Order: sequence, then C-alpha cells, then structure tokens
Amino acid sequence: MFMKQIARTTVFAVAVVLVLPAFADQLERGQELYREKKYTEAEGTLRELLKKDPENAQAAYYLGLTLLEQEKFKEAEGLFQKANDNTPTPDQVKIGLARAYLGQEQLDKAKAALDEAEKANADNAEVYYYRGMLGAHRKDYKAAVDSLERAIKIEPEHAYAHYHAGLAYNILKRPDKMVEHFQAFLKLAPNAPEAAKVRTVLRSAR
Repeated sequence: MFMKQIARTTVFAVAVVLVLPAFADQLERGQELYREKKYTEAEGTLRELLKKDPENAQAAYYLGLTLLEQEKFKEAEGLFQKANDNTPTPDQVKIGLARAYLGQEQLDKAKAALDEAEKANADNAEVYYYRGMLGAHRKDYKAAVDSLERAIKIEPEHAYAHYHAGLAYNILKRPDKMVEHFQAFLKLAPNAPEAAKVRTVLRSAR
C-alpha cells in the first residue's frame, strides 16, 4: 500500500549530452509514453534506443522509471546504476535507485541512496517523500511523518505526501493530523484510486 503512487513526471538534467537527432526523437517518444502511463510501450521504445545507444543515461533513467511502475525492481536497480555512472547530476538517479531498493526491501541501501540524493540536492521534495516511505517500511511512523512533513513544506501540493502522512498519522492515533492530510489529498487528487477509501475513512472519523 505504501508504494502506490501517481507516476510523477521528474526533470532529469544532464550537464552535457550529445545525442544524434534520431536518438533524441526516440528518447522523447519513450518519455512521452512514460508520462502517458503506457509503460509496456515505453519499455519497448527505450530498450530499443539503449541497444543502439548503450551509453544514453537519460534512456537508462527513464527505462528504470518505467520498470519501477511495473515492479521490476532488480532490473530497474541496474539501470539506475548505469545512469548514475554517466551523469554528473545524481539526485534524481539516486532517488530512483532508492525506490528500486525499497521495492526489494533492501532498506539500508535505500537509506544510503537517499542520503546521497540529499547531499546532491537538499531542496528536492522527493528525497523526503521516499524517506517517508522508508520509515513506513521500517514501521517507524514517527520518522515517516517527520520526513513527509518536510516534503510537504518544500512542495505543499505533493498529493501523495499528504496521503501517506494521513496513513501514518492514523497509525500514530493522531486523528486531527490524519484528517488534515487526507482532506488535503482529496483536494489535490480527488480522482486518485485511493480517494474513495480516504472519503470512507473521513466519514467514519466525524
């Protein structure tokens, strides 16, 4: 439950990238398919690109994201490692790597990857969102809400940070904070798959 989330478009900047026009078009197509949640098609497009251009860090990164959405965590891990070896801007890659480790329940490795991501960019809300996920995996819900609140402070409209904060506060028996975050989640993502369940919980809390 804690791993469910909307596929969020992330900005992946590489300082210097030399890409042939045909490769650039194929990369753009793979990214577009990923954003449209057409993960099988995106996977095929990006795999084909990597066969032709094995050192394309952005293609490896987006293929890793696509595989995460399909819960192919071990292969995603390898792709993020590959992307990390070829880019000087590692925070998004390290976050992807942390997600792959979380999916495999390798929690110490996930923490190490998030520590490196935070060193690279301490203003990235996703670092603290996934620290929240790490806390939830460890059943350390106090640590989870502390991290999720920090993510929300950086990015107040991070719907799923509110959602997971609500879940964690419910476990911590803080109904006031649970209601606050669940209401924020519904305002930001009223049509999310979890919305009906959240509405039921809020009705029972009144």
